[in-house]
Amino acid sequence: MMLNFKLAVTKELITPRAGLALVGEFYESLHLDSLANFYLPPPGSVKGYPPNHFVFPLVLMMIGGGEALDHTRQLTMDKCL
Repeated sequence: MMLNFKLAVTKELITPRAGLALVGEFYESLHLDSLANFYLPPPGSVKGYPPNHFVFPLVLMMIGGGEALDHTRQLTMDKCL
């Protein structure tokens, strides 16, 4: 029995890490971003980043199977995320 699949070309971006988008939505729905900014120390200068900008990629990296800090670079290179 053959299934009727129709293949088409698309210009939309795709990612092998699609499940991490759901994790990101869950992270924001629990307001973990504001909790990270509240409980962790603020940046030392006006040009610094809030703590959430460091915590969020680390959470995604660990849930996505990353083993080293350098694996967060893969997340930043992923245009879909």
